[in-house]
Amino acid sequence: AIVLAAAPAGWFMALLGAAVATVITGCYLSRSIGGYTGDTLGATQQVAELLVLAAIAGAIKPHG
Repeated sequence: AIVLAAAPAGWFMALLGAAVATVITGCYLSRSIGGYTGDTLGATQQVAELLVLAAIAGAIKPHG
């Protein structure tokens, strides 16, 4: 609760981006190779992290 209270307002978009990335990557991997391995779980984590960082970068408002 403390982390959510201290987080910037865009935390929900970052969480949503991570969830969407996980679902899309999971569906793709399930369809293409029929399951999951440690490598595919690592790839899913990387895709989710990229979308979270993109959401954070999009939430930053430049001054000027």
